[in-house]
Amino acid sequence: MNKLTALNGIYLITDRQLSLARQMPIENMVQQAIEGGVRLIQYRNKQSSLSTKKYEAAIVAKLCRAHNVTFLVNDDIDIALAVDADGVHIGQDDTSPTKARALLGPDKIIGVSC
Repeated sequence: MNKLTALNGIYLITDRQLSLARQMPIENMVQQAIEGGVRLIQYRNKQSSLSTKKYEAAIVAKLCRAHNVTFLVNDDIDIALAVDADGVHIGQDDTSPTKARALLGPDKIIGVSC
């Protein structure tokens, strides 16, 4: 799959507060989203500990790989590298796109909030 194909379709950004409010583990939420046609998932969790983020990101990465769904990690290049995500999405106050590219290499997707 080329990068343009990977970015085509429904895009889900995970929301920890919403999944907790619905008492739904992230793997169930992601599985349902994939079954509903989502083609790209961005793992976003600004509240949890680093160990929880790594654990959840690894679960989401595994599900995405199993279903050929593109997987991005929000804000955290180290987690993206640890779970071999397809890329990252960074905000204006995060790592620069140039530094992200240097860390991730030429084949990963880098999204930037404008």
